Amino acid sequence: MKLLWMLLSIIPVSFFFVYTEYATRTNQAGFFIALLIALMFVGILGFLSKEFRFLSVILLSLVSSILSMILSSKFIPNDGYYFVIVGRDGYILFVSLMFLLGVAVVRFIFHARMHGKTTE
Repeated sequence: MKLLWMLLSIIPVSFFFVYTEYATRTNQAGFFIALLIALMFVGILGFLSKEFRFLSVILLSLVSSILSMILSSKFIPNDGYYFVIVGRDGYILFVSLMFLLGVAVVRFIFHARMHGKTTE
């Protein structure tokens, strides 16, 4: 279980999401499919990370973010028209942060349920 979580954690999901979003920028269906896959990935990763320390989750998310930055510099053009406000790299980091927050929320929910700490 730990190996599966570690392997899934270092997948550069933010790169794949931004790459798919950029490639299908004129097609709304492609964006929604990428969003659905990303949300399912956040749910699975949050569920698997409930047994591990949060610092480990943050460190592996940092590794994934670095891999995403490297891959985006190779495969996504720095289109000033599409990435207007923060640029390509800032957008990759923003998406990585949103994935980390999503995993943290799902992890917190499952971690609280596992230890019986509910608000009921």
